[in-house]
Amino acid sequence: MYGPFLTRSRNVDMGFRSIVNKIVENGKTVYTERKRQRTLECICGIAHITDWRTGSVIPQNYIGLSPQIIEHQYWPQYASSEKGEHTYTYGWCMRKRFGFNQIQYIVDALKKGEHTTFAQFWNPVVDSKSPDPPCINIVMFQRVKDKINLIEYIRSNDIARAWSEDVSGSYAVFLTEIAAHFGGASVRGDILTVSGSAHVYETALDEIKERFQSSYSASNPKPVENTSTLIGPVLRAVKNGEKCSNVVEGTIEEYSHRIDNHSMPLSVCLKVYPTKEQETGDSSSHLNALENRPSKALRHFEGRNDQGSLETIDQITWAKARAESTPESRRIVLTPNNPWKRDYSLNPIIIQFLVREETIYTIAMYRDVNVGRVDEDLQQLLAVANSVKGRNHKLGPLIMLLVQVRQ
Repeated sequence: MYGPFLTRSRNVDMGFRSIVNKIVENGKTVYTERKRQRTLECICGIAHITDWRTGSVIPQNYIGLSPQIIEHQYWPQYASSEKGEHTYTYGWCMRKRFGFNQIQYIVDALKKGEHTTFAQFWNPVVDSKSPDPPCINIVMFQRVKDKINLIEYIRSNDIARAWSEDVSGSYAVFLTEIAAHFGGASVRGDILTVSGSAHVYETALDEIKERFQSSYSASNPKPVENTSTLIGPVLRAVKNGEKCSNVVEGTIEEYSHRIDNHSMPLSVCLKVYPTKEQETGDSSSHLNALENRPSKALRHFEGRNDQGSLETIDQITWAKARAESTPESRRIVLTPNNPWKRDYSLNPIIIQFLVREETIYTIAMYRDVNVGRVDEDLQQLLAVANSVKGRNHKLGPLIMLLVQVRQ
């Protein structure tokens, strides 16, 4: 499978064209879980938008919702705490799902001096069983200098008909609302979206070609450099048992002329190719890693369902069964953090498994990462991945997205 990949663009129009182009050129044909539709898919597509306001709300000639419907019908769902007749809305996930308003939690955390904080939309006790769980799982906010950046994790992303709408809603509503507490709209910074499964349905390809006159090229292909407030993510490969910490330290050294910990942070995306020993999962380090706090939290998540009843779930056991019974699923998502208990302290903040042709791919997102812990974090992730891996699965690359690394 192709990925991770990174595109940098000035606005949504350019970003949309760049992402679609990546998927059309490099995507692999896979089928959806329920509808059995053919899609072109890449794993872990990362899009960096440096100035959302320089373009239109949605791409030119977009095949999804119109700008009027987005502004007057879709954005209000982000602003409201009620979900109406929907299974969920992102406004409800943000403001009511876990019994409190996560917007206020984020504002309070940033005011206390935290440089990254996030809202969680994924509720394991419900979404592990739901046929239609939220696609956006994490909405992170990063305060750098006088800007606040928005970083989203999207487990399943229909790039052709949903990515632009989700970006616009999160930016126009969530980020704008938070920015109002720190100086207003001018505080809004960059957007980074991380799509676990970045895909385009084959049924949309002909329409996209027609709308874009057989070209997916960006309307302004001039490359965009990293901005002054968001350095990265820098993509790096880790092979042959090399230490992740050495790779991250080397990256920090490479960018040392531009970074200064919190005032100029660096994010790194590692693609770790496991060694034969790491694939077995039999080492004592793997067994010990399953006894740490994040792994225990994955095994015993206690929360409430959407009707308010208390439930518990062993997410690792559930993920293993899901990977074996429905390998094409884009819903194998785990999190150790528990908003029901106001606990957002654990890394990784989210893990997603994608099983493709008997290979299990792992994507994990971290925040405020100490370089000295990166190798230990990998051991923990390997332990979880080997626990989820079925008898007939091969362990594929592990993607570790480290948002804001520090020494």
